[in-house]
Amino acid sequence: MAQDDLLIVPHEFIASERGGVLPKSIKEMGTPEFAAILAAACAAYGGDCSSSAAQLAAAARYATPYVSTGNVRTTAWIDRHPGEEYYAKFAAPDGYTTCKAKIDIGNGSITGGSTFNGSIQRMSGANADGIGLYAVVPKNRPSGQWVAFRVFVSFVPKSADVASRCWPNNAVVFQCTGQNCNTYSGARM
Repeated sequence: MAQDDLLIVPHEFIASERGGVLPKSIKEMGTPEFAAILAAACAAYGGDCSSSAAQLAAAARYATPYVSTGNVRTTAWIDRHPGEEYYAKFAAPDGYTTCKAKIDIGNGSITGGSTFNGSIQRMSGANADGIGLYAVVPKNRPSGQWVAFRVFVSFVPKSADVASRCWPNNAVVFQCTGQNCNTYSGARM
């Protein structure tokens, strides 16, 4: 896969109820730690992006602003949040389509009653193409409940040969429930 037309964007989804975690986040993109994390993500995709950290940081802010309200902090576009559930998307930038994604399991965290799932969704329309997310963070539990993960999503131009270069549409990239995360082959960091 040609690296010059591959756009790798770091995203995060953090939701909690009564307690939770506050890991280093996308809003801290200017730090040397973030540049190191980004370089590791690029290496996981087979490239070297260490010289383009600033460009990638700008790209990470393309789809939606960083949302930090109440008990959710995310770069995802949140479609709806009924009760304990979140329906959201790491949307593709204009002119791009979703190719692959890698979930940072080693730096992520999820509690026993929570769920965090993501799949590739290639559709037309605003905020339609991207990694579709479904999360559940239980309320009214004796201890805090949360989901906190960083996901690196790769996008290619819409003109690219997606069928031969990217994972299939509707591929389930990750399914995390409690401490168990199952991933698509190659989707784990």
